[in-house]
Amino acid sequence: MSKDILDIFPPTLLLVVQIFCSVVLLWVFVIIRLQTHPLRLMPLSIREIAAFASLGILEPGMAYLLGLIGLVHVDASDAVIIQASESMMIVLLSIVIYGIIPRMRFVFLLVISFIGLYLALKSPSGVTPSQAVNFGYLLIFLGTAAAALYVVISGKYAAKYDPAFIVACQQTVALIFALMLLPMGLDDFSTLNDVNANWQAWLYAGFSGVVQYALAFSLYMVALRHIGANISGSFLNLIPVFGLTGAVLFLNETLTMLQLIGTGMTIIAVALVNVEHLKTEKP
Repeated sequence: MSKDILDIFPPTLLLVVQIFCSVVLLWVFVIIRLQTHPLRLMPLSIREIAAFASLGILEPGMAYLLGLIGLVHVDASDAVIIQASESMMIVLLSIVIYGIIPRMRFVFLLVISFIGLYLALKSPSGVTPSQAVNFGYLLIFLGTAAAALYVVISGKYAAKYDPAFIVACQQTVALIFALMLLPMGLDDFSTLNDVNANWQAWLYAGFSGVVQYALAFSLYMVALRHIGANISGSFLNLIPVFGLTGAVLFLNETLTMLQLIGTGMTIIAVALVNVEHLKTEKP
């Protein structure tokens, strides 16, 4: 949906519209919950709220801003393939932050996953990608790394505080962050009046934000309460499956056999890494 509407909106403005609609819906939900089920706000100090709310700068702030700018230059299918490495990056960052020595099997699977990425992103004609495409790849990699870092750091807050309140605070911070960058992110548009969008386009942009931010984050947080972080994290491997299917069906993008093989290698390697990580992770 984001790739589809980037022809009308510049990335930063699209991010602002998406997060704004998400934040409005989330705070409505938080207020309704406050009337029916008291939120766990009593133990929170301003310092604690600021600690987890500031993570919104990482995701959806930096993660999705870099991703949207990168999407301008690359196909949605390529972006989805790169984002498939998020769960791998989560394990890598966990190793770096917590000082866990990786097993040789993990290193082997890591190499396989990146070989798969290389094949999946290789031009079907063998032509070297343009500088703009390479720049897009880099931005999406950096955005994916920011998302992975967010997951690693925010894990300690998910079980301690109310998930709906956490997501609402984080996305509010992300909205402020995006608004601060908006004047610099209009790209070829000198003013907001130059954005050639009718009311349907604005509605579409807002709806994409509700789907991508409010629904996705909230459903994931609810799932954490029922199946735990270990199992729910493994579901990240379904992102490229849904993303590639959507890119082919709705954006008419195509994948060569080599790209399909590379994509399969990456998804399988990432899935095996998650299985290995679940086995060795302390309960």
